[in-house]
Amino acid sequence: MLEPQEASVSSGSEQTLNIINDILSRIPAVIKKNEDRKANDAIDISLLQESVRFNRLIVYIEKSLKELLQAIKGEAIMTDTLEKIFISLNLNQVPK
Repeated sequence: MLEPQEASVSSGSEQTLNIINDILSRIPAVIKKNEDRKANDAIDISLLQESVRFNRLIVYIEKSLKELLQAIKGEAIMTDTLEKIFISLNLNQVPK
């Protein structure tokens, strides 16, 4: 006779957990600013600005995914934003 198994996470959520962990393992480190180097020309200034934007994006993605992990496990509240991210990941779409 089969007995029901208790699980803290449903099978659909387990797939999402795997996706989140995979993304977190692939996130690159933030770009460190070289204090010695001065932005002398347009390319340096542009590179500096883009690296700042990139770092903000990386930090936001990592923070959001970690919050989603907690929400799936029941350790945090699932906000509307986290729910949209959860649904997008389940549909293999980029969250908006």
